[in-house]
Amino acid sequence: MTIERIKNLRRICAENYQLLDNKDLFSVVLKDRDVDGGINFEEEINYYTVGNDCWRCRFVIEKTVQPAFGPTITTERNEANHTITDEELLAILQDDPTALKAFEAYEYAIVNRFCGNM
Repeated sequence: MTIERIKNLRRICAENYQLLDNKDLFSVVLKDRDVDGGINFEEEINYYTVGNDCWRCRFVIEKTVQPAFGPTITTERNEANHTITDEELLAILQDDPTALKAFEAYEYAIVNRFCGNM
């Protein structure tokens, strides 16, 4: 992954921002732990998305409750949003192969949709 590819994708997304059906790039679980005696768990997660001519990061702590009966319940707290630079995004992608794979799939879909074949 190069900074030029990231900047190019940001430019394409900015030019077509209102037409983007999906603005979700990928998520990274920073920390997870068992809570409530190991019955439930919490995860600290960064969700990365496309902003209007920027990249956005939403940090949240998700608590998942697994009741004995019925569906799993997930709640969020400590939500924080901020923008990140192209360079910060590149550093994340270089450190996380799963994030890189998701980003490349998103890039492929966007470039094919708005620019023709990649």
